Amino acid sequence: GAFDPDARRPLSLVVTISVAGFLWLFVTAGAPRGALRTIAIVDAIGMVPLAWILLQAWRPGAASARAKAANPPVGRYLSRRRVSTWLTTSSC
Repeated sequence: GAFDPDARRPLSLVVTISVAGFLWLFVTAGAPRGALRTIAIVDAIGMVPLAWILLQAWRPGAASARAKAANPPVGRYLSRRRVSTWLTTSSC
């Protein structure tokens, strides 16, 4: 989910709609006291990092740059020695 570069854009939209929708309903209901007020305060505070995440996810080229970073060339990290060690020590 969140660590998959291709999923960040749609997930950021889903979370934003959910949080903003709750805050809108809370305000239109007259901002009732109790547990809902605590949730609304935490959600309002959470909008700040969520805004940063949205900006990062939707900036031009973000998905392709993250996909490249998440999927480095195999030859760079896997040597024959590492692969042979892994094959001999892993139990199948």
